[in-house]
Amino acid sequence: MAGQLGLHELFQQIRSIAYGIWRKRWYMLITTWVVCVLGWGLTMTMPYNYTGKGTLFVHQNLLKDFFKVFNKNNTSKNIDMIRSLMLDEKNLQFIIRGSVLSEHLVTDDQLREAVNDMKSDISILQRPNNMFLIEYETDDERLSETQRRELTTFVVNQLMNNLSERAQSASESDTVEDTIDFLDREINQLKKKVALAENEQSKFQAVNASILAGQNLDKLEKARNDFKRAEREVRELNSKIKNIQDQLKITPKFLYVYKDQVSGDGKTQIQRIEERLEELQKKMDEARTKGLKDKHPSIIFFTRQIDLVKAELKTENEQRNSRIAEVKKTNEENEYVRVDPNGTYGDLGLKITDFRELLVTAEENYNESKTDIERYDEYVKVEPSVQASFNEKRQVARNYRDQLEEMLEKRRDAETIEKVSGASINTRVVTPGFTPSSPSGPPRLIFMTLTLVGGIMVGIGVALILSQIRPVVLSVEQLRDHFDLPVIGNVTVMLDEKAMSKRRKEMLLFAGLGSALFAMYVLLLAMDSLLG
Repeated sequence: MAGQLGLHELFQQIRSIAYGIWRKRWYMLITTWVVCVLGWGLTMTMPYNYTGKGTLFVHQNLLKDFFKVFNKNNTSKNIDMIRSLMLDEKNLQFIIRGSVLSEHLVTDDQLREAVNDMKSDISILQRPNNMFLIEYETDDERLSETQRRELTTFVVNQLMNNLSERAQSASESDTVEDTIDFLDREINQLKKKVALAENEQSKFQAVNASILAGQNLDKLEKARNDFKRAEREVRELNSKIKNIQDQLKITPKFLYVYKDQVSGDGKTQIQRIEERLEELQKKMDEARTKGLKDKHPSIIFFTRQIDLVKAELKTENEQRNSRIAEVKKTNEENEYVRVDPNGTYGDLGLKITDFRELLVTAEENYNESKTDIERYDEYVKVEPSVQASFNEKRQVARNYRDQLEEMLEKRRDAETIEKVSGASINTRVVTPGFTPSSPSGPPRLIFMTLTLVGGIMVGIGVALILSQIRPVVLSVEQLRDHFDLPVIGNVTVMLDEKAMSKRRKEMLLFAGLGSALFAMYVLLLAMDSLLG
C-alpha cells in the first residue's frame, strides 16, 4: 500500500512539473530559438580547417645512427628525430617566407609567432616500414579557403623536400670536424665580445641612470611648480614678518601702571576728583534748567568751582605722567609706578620666530627646486643623445648575442651532421602532399546538434523555473493537501467556441515555430554539406 501511494505521488509530481512547463511553453520556445540562433550563428562563422598530408620513407641506416645518440630504439625517438629535423626554426622560417603567410608578416615578433603556430599545427606519425605521415592543418582566418588548401600542400611538400636535402647534405659532408673547430673559435670570440658589450652597456647605464630613468619633462614641470610654490611661500612669509616688525615698532615692550592711592571708600584720588567734577557739572545743568543765566551768581560759582576742579585734575594727571616718564627712563619700579611686561609684544616676537623658521624651510625648498630645475633642464637637453648612445650600445650587445646564438645553432647542426655523416642516408617522398578537396573541420554537424539539444534543455529549464515561481494546483488532492481544508466540490472548465478557436491557433503557431526550428537545423546542415 505504501509503495502504491509513493508511485501515485511521483506520478502527480511529474504531471505537475510537465503541466508547469507546458504553461510556460512560449518562454521555452523563445529561449530555445535564441540559444539555437546564437549557437548556430557562431558555428557557421567558424572558419574551415584544411589538412594537408604526405608520406615520407626514411632509410633504416639513418635511424640507426640517430639511435646511437639517443641510446634507445623506439617509436617516440624516431618521431623526435624526424621532428627535430623538420621543425627546425630556420627551416620553418624559410617555409613561411616562401608561402602566402609572408604577406601578413611585418615584424620579427610576428614571424616568431607564426613559426610557433606552425609547429603546433604540424603532426608527425610513424607508420610501419619506416614510413612517416606528415600532416599540417590550418584555419587561418586571414587566408581565403583556396589559399588555405594550397598552403597545406605547400607546407607538407616543403617539409619533406627540406628533410631530404638536409639528409643528402649530411651524407656529403667530409669536413665536419674542421667546421666544428672553426665554429668553436668563433663562439669563444663572440662570447668575449658579448661580455665586453654588456659590461659597457651596464657601466653607461649606471653613470646615466638618472637621465635614462625617463619622465624628465614631467620632473622638470614638477620642479618648476615646486619652485613657484616655494617662491610664493617665501614672499608671503617675508611680508608677514615685515608686518609684525612694523607692529612691534609701535607696540611698547613694557606697560607702566600707576599705583593710585586708594582711600577708605575704595576710590583713587583721580576718581574722587572726577566725581566732584561730575557733581558740579550736574548742579550747573540743574541751575540752567531752572532758567538761570550765565551772569547769575550761582552759575558763576559753579563755573569757578568746575574750573578749579579741572585744574586740580590736570595737575594730578601731569604729576602722574611725570612720574611714569621718570620710570620709563630706567624701567625700574618705584612707589608710584609698576612696570609690567607687555604680553602683546611677546606674542608678536614669538610669531616672528615661528615665521622665520618657516622661512628657512621655504628658502631651502626654493633653492632645492631651483637646483632641480637646472638639473632636469640639462637632463631634457641631453636625454635624446644619451638615450641614442644607450640604444646603440644595447643594439651592439644584442647583435653580438644574436651572432653567438646563430653560431651555436650552426654548431649544433654541425654536430648532428657529424653524427650521421657516416650513415647511408636515403629518404624518399612516397606520397606528396595534395590539395585537400574538403575541409577537415570543424565538426559543425556535432556542434549544431549539440546546440539544438542544449537549446531545448535550456528552454525546458527556463520554463520549469518560471513555473515553480508561480505554481498551480492540478487536482483536488493537491488542493486539499496544500491548504489542509475540506474541498466541497470542483467545477470543470468549459470553453466556448471562440476560446477553443483561439487555443487551436496557439497550438498551430507553437507547432509551426517548433517545426521551423527543426527545419532551420536541417537547412543549415544541408548548406554546410554543400559548402564543405
